[in-house]
Amino acid sequence: MQKKALLKIIEADLRALMFYAFTTNDATHFMDKEKQVPVLYLNPPGTYYFLDPQTFHVTEIAGGTNPWDRYRITFEYPTNTFVQKIRLDNQGIGLIIKLNWISQ
Repeated sequence: MQKKALLKIIEADLRALMFYAFTTNDATHFMDKEKQVPVLYLNPPGTYYFLDPQTFHVTEIAGGTNPWDRYRITFEYPTNTFVQKIRLDNQGIGLIIKLNWISQ
């Protein structure tokens, strides 16, 4: 894989992680039948935001346009206030990034 293509894939993953250009006004709302959770779908860029049905925190983001740039980002809220763990998976390129909250 070319270095430039790899950097574009990683950039797209990080933009999704940062909720780049996200607005609920442009989102389609529906209920995921398998997981039984509310979902916001934003097109473009073709991104799904899975929500916790109790708190409406984003628990997962999934998107991508081809097998190489498909990503899945999961968020854990063990104390129901702030996200404590983030995991970004891009199986097409074998990328896994894990971020944990650092406490003092």
